[in-house]
Amino acid sequence: MTKPAKFISSPTNPLVQEIARLAESAKLRRTLQQTLIDGPHLVAAFAARHGTAHTLAASESGLQNEEAAQLFERCKARRRVVFSDRLFERVAPVASPVGLLAIIDIPPAPPPAPLLSDAVFLDGIQDAGNVGSILRTAAAAGMQRIAASTGTADFWSPRVLRAGMGAHFDLALISNQLVTDAVKNAGGQVIVATGHARLSIYDADLRAPGLWIFGGEGAGVSATAQAAATLAVSIPMASGSESLNVAAAAAICLFEQARQRRV
Repeated sequence: MTKPAKFISSPTNPLVQEIARLAESAKLRRTLQQTLIDGPHLVAAFAARHGTAHTLAASESGLQNEEAAQLFERCKARRRVVFSDRLFERVAPVASPVGLLAIIDIPPAPPPAPLLSDAVFLDGIQDAGNVGSILRTAAAAGMQRIAASTGTADFWSPRVLRAGMGAHFDLALISNQLVTDAVKNAGGQVIVATGHARLSIYDADLRAPGLWIFGGEGAGVSATAQAAATLAVSIPMASGSESLNVAAAAAICLFEQARQRRV
């Protein structure tokens, strides 16, 4: 039988401050190696792959939702609390209509090693939604390892986690890596997607393992990454279209590679 949950309604409770700091500070998340996940889908995905949460929290009305109530009862947690609805609205890291969140330990990053399979490097992608979408796409396309430069949105921010829809827990994630280190560990070709490349992605041979590098929304792939690339490809677009959202471009590239391997 699970231990009864503690009810919290005071905004001065230390847990309220703890959650607020974790939601706002990437530095604190790195120091504590903890983050917040929000909503039944992420809580269920974490529980299925990693087991015990540090803290599991629900709102009073959230427990009226059958899925949230079952997860709150079933998932393992070292601490279990119920917030008043008003206080939960205050502590939730993103809009949460269901009323369930958890503090979790961040899974450890893999040690530096030569990449023997496919990988992705995110080079200065600052938008959290784009980063999360790319993680979700990469997992669906069969990627195993994703690395990111210092200028990329924090993998473990609540907004990136929400956009990733559980993909974080299927991937080995490496933050704050230099592109030169990622290239050094690449196990095959190094591919950049850029609008300036003459070779269409549909004419390139993408079947071999390698490292994909995708650049930020404004600046694109850095000069360092472009210099390290062994293959540069572009995505043909209709006349008048200047560019694609980086998450959309990544999806096209990764699934074109997957398609070629199935032919």
